[in-house]
Amino acid sequence: MGRWQRNGGWLSMFALLALAPAGCGGTGDDLPRERISGTVTFDGQPLKKGTIQFQPASQAETVAAGGPITDGNFDVPQKEGPVPGKYKVQIFTQEESRPALAEGEMPGAIQVPKKRPVGLIPPRYNVQTELTAEVKPGGTNTYTFDLKK
Repeated sequence: MGRWQRNGGWLSMFALLALAPAGCGGTGDDLPRERISGTVTFDGQPLKKGTIQFQPASQAETVAAGGPITDGNFDVPQKEGPVPGKYKVQIFTQEESRPALAEGEMPGAIQVPKKRPVGLIPPRYNVQTELTAEVKPGGTNTYTFDLKK
């Protein structure tokens, strides 16, 4: 199992923690935030579930923003959205791997081992992202991300 797969759970937790300040602190400020929405596919299929993050590409953009992806769609309301500017986009998802047998355990044993999360998306779409987006003021900020293996 590769290092990326072993760290899939930590990466997803990091993604959620990174989103927390944007989601919790997004209300009540005077920043010119914008709504963002769009679709995410992976190998031609809608991404079942995951998270998307818009991380500032420079110091000109002051906040990160993001939210959940469900059935290939994401929609971040204006009060939690990013300010206009250029962003690096990170997309995270994982699935539960098959349960691994404990050392010495026989196949078919009654005890059910814990499942480990496995990262599905290549690092070039998250921790080493190549994805970018520009959020425009007062416009329709709808994006399509077609990810490939």
